Amino acid sequence: MGSKTGISWTDATWNPVTGCTEVSPGCDNCYARDIATRFIGGKSFPRGFRVTLRPQRLDDPLKWADRRMIFVNSMSDLFHREIPDDYLRHVWDVMRRADRHVYQVLTKRAHRMRRRIHDLHLPLLPHVWLGVSVESQELADNRLPELLRIPGEDLVRFVSAEPLLGPVDLTSYLPGPNHIADLGVPGPYATSIDRLGVERYDWDRQPVSPLAWVITGGESGPRRRPMHYDWARALRDQCAVAGVPFFYKQGNHLRPSRDRVLDGQTHDAMPLIRVATQVGMF
Repeated sequence: MGSKTGISWTDATWNPVTGCTEVSPGCDNCYARDIATRFIGGKSFPRGFRVTLRPQRLDDPLKWADRRMIFVNSMSDLFHREIPDDYLRHVWDVMRRADRHVYQVLTKRAHRMRRRIHDLHLPLLPHVWLGVSVESQELADNRLPELLRIPGEDLVRFVSAEPLLGPVDLTSYLPGPNHIADLGVPGPYATSIDRLGVERYDWDRQPVSPLAWVITGGESGPRRRPMHYDWARALRDQCAVAGVPFFYKQGNHLRPSRDRVLDGQTHDAMPLIRVATQVGMF
């Protein structure tokens, strides 16, 4: 639950909340639930995997002097319904203030993410990446349109297709002639200036922006369900055609990150990183 992590597509984890509830088959062998259950009643997880606010961890990114890529809530889901709005605002404000870092916000609750960002007027920031987790075509088609409807020209939108439990075609959600632009409206992002002089997006009149990053991988652990490597190859090839960074996290190995090579190559591409006024890679 600390800042260090073995997750290959990030530098650190930050858990201002722990605990979650299952929403889809990808949750069946949840590593976070297994960890919390193993240590239930102890100092780290006195409530096990019940949703628990961790206010003592809220300001951690403000204390980290070195620039980091931070996976937000690796042990929970920031858009769980049990997380109060005021607490979500506080988490967002820390990300806004500690803008030397890049934050990777990943959720299975795509609709709630879009609604909370809209209803709470949470700022859309280039260093706060928004992503959804999917494990099948059905859930990709359910969750990705919600993500892509969130406005913001500099916003990085990404998908983690892990654990990959079936073939997934992301062509409609990637840049290119088959992109589902019909979900939005033609033309540039529609904005207005509010009474405080802040530019606001018109959420009802937005084009649909494509994905900027794709992560995929198989399930790990003793109960892992097999991933067919052709499913991963298909995603790799879709990203290559669209010019989208592709990150292959792992295959079917028992332990995470022990099987990172696909067809003789390690795929660890990432989007261009924007931190405050700096643009580039860490």
